[in-house]
Parts: sequence; structure tokens; C-alpha cells
Amino acid sequence: MPSFHEMVSIERLPGGKFTSNCYILSDASAPGEIYLIDAGCISGLRNALDGLKSVRGVFLTHAHYDHIQDLKVLQERFPNLSIYCSEFTQKGLRSSKINLSFYHEAPIEFIPENVALVGDQDSVMIFGGEKIEVLETPGHDPGSLTFKYGKYFFTGDALIPNVPVVTKLKTGNKELAKESIRKLRDKIKEGDWICPGHLEMCVAGDVNWELYL
Repeated sequence: MPSFHEMVSIERLPGGKFTSNCYILSDASAPGEIYLIDAGCISGLRNALDGLKSVRGVFLTHAHYDHIQDLKVLQERFPNLSIYCSEFTQKGLRSSKINLSFYHEAPIEFIPENVALVGDQDSVMIFGGEKIEVLETPGHDPGSLTFKYGKYFFTGDALIPNVPVVTKLKTGNKELAKESIRKLRDKIKEGDWICPGHLEMCVAGDVNWELYL
């Protein structure tokens, strides 16, 4: 049987005003079907979806608008897709002040369909057998989640390698951010990959953990 790495493809798609990352997860056993980590990459994301059968689900690391801008469009195009997020993120989808779009561009507010609330140590099965594990990593935002998929950690803005965690926003918390960094440091192993909400992916060995602590 093919290994995880032979079956699975992970594509980073940066874009939008703040160059936030969306990640496309696909599996050779389910051609044309994908899952997404975040949905803030405007034109690039829409172009990448051309010709696909289905977006099965979107995993949201948090609700800041640069990570959710395309979510409404996605749900209109793929009405059966599931949205996996924290309870605070669900509130943020409905509030332009929580998701911060109120203070920047056109306000984003909508009531999404098919929301599955997830929290620490939960897991979600995708592609009929692979598992995404959930870690609560608040600090940058109260609803921040990290998703572990095999040896890949999708950290959103809770950890952008070698960049201090932004906690100066209205709902940021510096101490919680430090706790989340410790949690990730203990969980991430040598050879694992960190897939942040901004900038490039990197291997765990390239992270200067002392920067955060």
C-alpha cells in the first residue's frame, strides 16, 4: 500500500492583501476532491479550484478575515462542504469586528452552513482513512487551532517560524501565546513540517524556539 507521502499532496497557496496561506490537501485515491486549511487567498484559490469535483471541507485555524475571505464563495459553490473550527471562530464568521474586516476592507459577516465545532485532541477523518488531529493554540486569537496531518502541522498565526507571535490585536494574549508555543514545541518532532498562516513552510529543526519563550 502506498505510504502517506506517496498518496497525499499538500500545496501552499499564498495570496491576498497580507499574503496569507491557504493549503490544499489532495489524495491520489480521491482525484478531484480536496480539503483546505483556511480560505483567505482570493484569486489564486478560486483559480486553483477550477476543474475540481468537490471541496469536501475547510479547516479554519482562526477567524481573522485574511484567513476566511473566500469561505462564503466556497460554500456557495460547494454547498455540502463542512467547516471545521473552534466555537470562537464560528462567532467570528458572524461578526466583522471579531474577524477584523470591519476595520480594513468590506465587512465580512455570514452564517455558515455545516459547521463542525472541534477542540483540543479531537480528530477528523478525511479521504476515507487519514486523520487530522486538533490542537488548541490560543494567544494570537482565542479561537486559534493547529491541525496535525501526518508530519505536517498547520499552525495558522499561532506559530509563524522565527517571527514573534502577534498578540497586540484586540483579542490577543501574550501569556496564552507562550503556552501554545510550548505545547507545539513539545508536540512537534524532528523532521516534522510546520505550515504557517504566512510565509514559507519549514522543517521543525529550522525553528528558533527560544525566540518565543
